[in-house]
Amino acid sequence: DGVLAAIGEAFAGASEGDMNLFYITCHGYYAGGMTYFQMYDGSVLAAAELARALAGTPGEWLVIVDCCGSGGVIGRASGTGDILKGIDAVFGGLRGPAVMGGSRCRVLASAALEQDSYRISFDEAAAESGMATVFARALCEAGGWSIDRGARGALRADADYDDAVTLGELHSYTARRVMRLLALAGRREDGAPAYVQTVQAWPEGCGDVVFARTGG
Repeated sequence: DGVLAAIGEAFAGASEGDMNLFYITCHGYYAGGMTYFQMYDGSVLAAAELARALAGTPGEWLVIVDCCGSGGVIGRASGTGDILKGIDAVFGGLRGPAVMGGSRCRVLASAALEQDSYRISFDEAAAESGMATVFARALCEAGGWSIDRGARGALRADADYDDAVTLGELHSYTARRVMRLLALAGRREDGAPAYVQTVQAWPEGCGDVVFARTGG
């Protein structure tokens, strides 16, 4: 209830011409064809409830979802054959609708619906609560901010060097960077990454600018 009330308060002044940004990071899981968000206090919010709250606000949306099973909000699995077979066995055809796949939404999700979303730190003394998610680290780098240095850096997702980052560029960079960071975190005996997390986007290849850098 607190999350839904906060959405109404934060976006009370939104208008039809706005692009509204909503970012959520928490525990999450996919069950019965739906992504669920588990809040810090243990309460649970279904992605469909969140989608209805956002749909009630004027304007368009950039929704960034950073949790396990987050790809379920747009109905996206990893696309890996072996894993898809596993999904069929586990969910028995219960894959649900893309609740945030409407025309007013652009969505970036940290993982496929059957995947975990990991945290990472290169400081051995860091507690889990002090670690950034792998996706958040990649997202900050994409937008020109270094978590490690706490300082501005290159706009890494800007593939065509026009000082603007589209959703397509953001998806491409974060997907590559997440895979690279997880490869550094550990590998299996056969050399494959020990952790797999596939960033998802709706719509794929979208050319809409999500942020830009102006002035020096």
